Amino acid sequence: MRRPVIGISGNLIPIENDGVFTGNLRQYIHTDYTSSVERAGGTPLLLPVSDDPEVIRAHAQLCDGIILSGGADVDPILYGEEGIQGQGYSMREIDVYDMELFRAALKQKKPVLGICKGLQIINICFGGTLYQDIPSQREHCIKHTQNTERYQGTHKIRIKEDSVLHGLLPDGTFVNSWHHQAVKDVAPKLTVTAVASDGVVEAAEYMEEGQFIMGVQWHPEMMASCGNAEQLGIFKELVRRCSQGESEQ
Repeated sequence: MRRPVIGISGNLIPIENDGVFTGNLRQYIHTDYTSSVERAGGTPLLLPVSDDPEVIRAHAQLCDGIILSGGADVDPILYGEEGIQGQGYSMREIDVYDMELFRAALKQKKPVLGICKGLQIINICFGGTLYQDIPSQREHCIKHTQNTERYQGTHKIRIKEDSVLHGLLPDGTFVNSWHHQAVKDVAPKLTVTAVASDGVVEAAEYMEEGQFIMGVQWHPEMMASCGNAEQLGIFKELVRRCSQGESEQ
């Protein structure tokens, strides 16, 4: 059986101080994503940002599963709000691509794993909203933007017992954390499956009609690529679901 192809949504970054190429946009993903997919038994594929609906549908069709990667803040206009002072940099073109890619994967019944911003995109697509800036919009918060190595967990999560995530990680797992936005109003179709000690949503799942959709607020790819076997299990589950889907076709 061939290795499932896992498409990873890309990001855009302006090129700086590079002669005639200065100002051009570069498509990229961090190698922690590709490394984790490879270690889990999948074949990673970078999906470049596009505004062409036909291309986006083809991206989803090419892949057995999708990872919505992390990135900058989500444009609040996309969930019906104006920006507050704490809202950070966003690029709407990336957000719209991620949302349309997710919708295409949902329609094609492809397994989806959302990471950090990816969880937030899933929540928005299902009708939820975000905290634009956790420190200014919630009281008594723990630190959600760590100042330590990317592979180190810095805060615990409480995991819902009857969830897919509970079968992959033990309750009380320490996770890493680099975000100041988070799920606010949870979309009706999503089930929250993990929270931090301050109540911030750390994971959510959608398993209706046998479809696998999971979002996590931390960065398991950073931990998995550095040897964390438990976090690698999240990617193995995605690959397994993709392989299962292939066998049912």
